[in-house]
Amino acid sequence: WKGGSGAHPDVASCSGGGVFYFPKGVEGAMTRHGSIGKRGFTALLVAAALFVTVLPAAARTVTDQLGRTVAIPDKVERVVCLQHHALNLMLEMQAGDRLVGILDTWKKDLSEGILKVWPKLNELPMPGGLRAVNVEEVLALKPDLVIVTHYFPKEFIEQMEKAELPVVAFSFYRADYEQASRLNPKLIDPDKAYTEGMKDGIALMGEVLGTQDKAAELTAYIMEKRALVGTRLAETLYDVESGYP
Repeated sequence: WKGGSGAHPDVASCSGGGVFYFPKGVEGAMTRHGSIGKRGFTALLVAAALFVTVLPAAARTVTDQLGRTVAIPDKVERVVCLQHHALNLMLEMQAGDRLVGILDTWKKDLSEGILKVWPKLNELPMPGGLRAVNVEEVLALKPDLVIVTHYFPKEFIEQMEKAELPVVAFSFYRADYEQASRLNPKLIDPDKAYTEGMKDGIALMGEVLGTQDKAAELTAYIMEKRALVGTRLAETLYDVESGYP
């Protein structure tokens, strides 16, 4: 156990990662009355540790784009990414070094020029794709979590969750579960759904990776450039009735 200078006065932590609490003054009272010395108190702590509940390692939850609440590790360092837009986003956010597995269609889904920047992609295992996965191969890669697309089959998600692998789904559009889980959703306002969903997806990736600042910067950059393109296009449009620009 650890305590002393810098530690919370009511907290002792054991080497296994658990913590347990003592009311203020207990240690001092026990040693002050001479009933036990420091060695005796240490022995008592060891004995008490056998009966306390050891708290799990730090973890957190995120809400993916299917509206699922997913418990993920505090630090995500190893990712299997089976969604092409999410893979591209990870590379844009300079997180390619965290990839330990990618989808099998990445060469078709991403520009070949990406290899000039991330040659490591050619060396990464491909345990699955947009609609299927070899769970055993994923487990062998020991990922912290798996990223899938929004229409990824439920049975595969359930298999990975039973193996205690966190699974986070990305859609990059905003909709309720019924539409969010479809390959071709019916959206009332597609432009708004995809614009807001893109921002949601980037924010989710930043939350998962712990790179919220980079996510915010990327979103701001994209929206700035979209506004610029919109302005330039508006300047070149012709008035249909008059025929003049």
